[in-house]
Amino acid sequence: MLHISIKKLFIVVGLTLLILFLLLIAIFYKINSQYKTLTLIETSSTLEKEQLIEIDAISVYLTDLSRNFIITDSKIYKDLYAKNLEKKFDIEFEFSDKRVEKKWLEIEKKITSLIGLQTDAFALNIGLYKDSRNRYSHYQESNKSGAIQLLYSTKYLNLKKDIEKSIKDFHNCLENRSKSKAKSVRNKIEKNIFFFENILVLLILLFLFFAFALLKKILFPITQLTTSIQKFKSNKLDREQLQIIFKDEIGFMTEEFNRMKETIHRDFRQFEFHEKKIREYVSIIDKNVITSSTNIYGEITYVSKAFVELSGYSKDELIGYNHSMIKHPDMSENIYKEMWKVISNDKIWRGEIKNKRKDGSFYWVDITIYPIFSGDGEKVGYSAIRLDITAQKRVEKLLVEIQNLNQESDELQNTLDKYLVSSVTDLNGIIVDISQSFIEISGYSKDELVGKGHSIVQHPDNHNSPIYEEIWENIIHNRVWRGEIKNRSKNGESYWLDMEISPKFNRNGEKTGYFSVSQNITHKKRLKESLIRDKLTGVYNREYLYENIMKKIKLKESYVIAFLLEDYRNYNNICGQKKGDKTIVDIALKLKSLHSNIFRFGAEFYILLEKSEKEKIEYIIDEVSKIEILYQRSQSGYLKISHKVIAISNDKNYKEILRECSWGNS
Repeated sequence: MLHISIKKLFIVVGLTLLILFLLLIAIFYKINSQYKTLTLIETSSTLEKEQLIEIDAISVYLTDLSRNFIITDSKIYKDLYAKNLEKKFDIEFEFSDKRVEKKWLEIEKKITSLIGLQTDAFALNIGLYKDSRNRYSHYQESNKSGAIQLLYSTKYLNLKKDIEKSIKDFHNCLENRSKSKAKSVRNKIEKNIFFFENILVLLILLFLFFAFALLKKILFPITQLTTSIQKFKSNKLDREQLQIIFKDEIGFMTEEFNRMKETIHRDFRQFEFHEKKIREYVSIIDKNVITSSTNIYGEITYVSKAFVELSGYSKDELIGYNHSMIKHPDMSENIYKEMWKVISNDKIWRGEIKNKRKDGSFYWVDITIYPIFSGDGEKVGYSAIRLDITAQKRVEKLLVEIQNLNQESDELQNTLDKYLVSSVTDLNGIIVDISQSFIEISGYSKDELVGKGHSIVQHPDNHNSPIYEEIWENIIHNRVWRGEIKNRSKNGESYWLDMEISPKFNRNGEKTGYFSVSQNITHKKRLKESLIRDKLTGVYNREYLYENIMKKIKLKESYVIAFLLEDYRNYNNICGQKKGDKTIVDIALKLKSLHSNIFRFGAEFYILLEKSEKEKIEYIIDEVSKIEILYQRSQSGYLKISHKVIAISNDKNYKEILRECSWGNS
């Protein structure tokens, strides 16, 4: 029944409750009426009993009065007799059956006979006698004694007793009749009370069922639905499906809520996905596009990360200020007046502007400025997009200077071509032109380089280096990249360049490729390399180890394996420096075969490992332990190589780590 709709449930239960309630009221009124009938029967029985007692008392009283009157001839008794005789005839009974009525008629007849004897006694007392027709018609001598004898005669006494017995029998008959009626009414009352109680119990049970149905079918599902709604309000990612308890109106609501949750969850996931994409796009734009926004007064309200990097100012230093803080003195005021005239008329202005960095250096941008409008169409400020054309401007300036030098320009061009390591590529990084200096340093001919990518000179050490991703990330987004690159010439020699790569634009502002200008810093790099290398073994020296440890302290965790050739000083003295040096070189070669970060100081060797290389420690120690260097002075016959592992972490200071690394006097 709980699976029917709430509307039908309310109708069925409501009608049933109404019918039972009306039936209960009807039975109640019927019981009340029967109680009244029972009360009436009991009252009538009491009244009849009282009347019979009164009749019996009158009968006895009349006998006493008649006797006293005969004996005393007192008028008082006569008057009382006459008065009570009338009272006897004032008493009436209602009979519902003839049997009871017949009994009462017999009593009346007997009382009448008794009164007749009393009348006969009165007549004898005054000498009045009956005739042949049984009528009092003639007087004779008074017979008081005969009158007295008559009132005390056997006939009179028997009749009096008979009347008393008849009254008693009649009373019993009336009482039995009343009891029978009362019993019948009580049975009906009990039956109706039984029906009343059962209907009342049924009504209570039905009400309890309705309350249970209300709780189970309405309140519980509504509470569950409300709780789930509150939970969903606080957590839009909640996908828990509500159980549909009954297929009714609330079940339909629950089903629709489950569908709504699933739809919202799907839409929310899509929204998160799109929001993430938008954030990524905004981040890319912020990182790579040189943009800024101002209010209508020209005060900066937003700058991109690329703008911050190019200008040298922080966001806090730029926001709220005018662009005049990056204005270069070389720029004419007329350009800015023209710019404001155009954008004030809600038009777009485009041009080239020379700006000044925080450090005092300058840069050129190709800038486009356009007005910003609110949703109501009201102008709220201006936005600008810029392209860094500094490198292009430098080249243009250089070309102009070359062109103005006439005859000297060819010589200058040859000089630049000879000493300036430069190249030009298309948008895909394919070389389209190179300088003579580039040809000389790389060892390749122009024909071998043009049409190829720069990978032709890429050094093997840079195969997995992220530097090329960094270069492309910058130049694709029209930013200048500056840095040092290690290349390899045709004959396999390494060389270093301090390079600047910038996008190349034509006169229409279209990007046509990339332009690189480099300085040969190979000698500088080799000099630096010689300062950090051990001359005997070619591995890094102790000073470079300390420099690397300083860097590693900033990381969460790295490791140093320290090795010591024990008693090496005596070994070197006994065996000779040449053999001692060879032993050092052999050990260095073995260690270099195990790892690239090898450091040496005297008879001490160190290997510096990253956190991710922790599991290599045991392997390296095991391999080093296999090295056998003959030394007769040693108990084992071999030169002992001791080792220890030092953990580098940011909770240790520099001096503490150096103490752990040190072997003391080695």
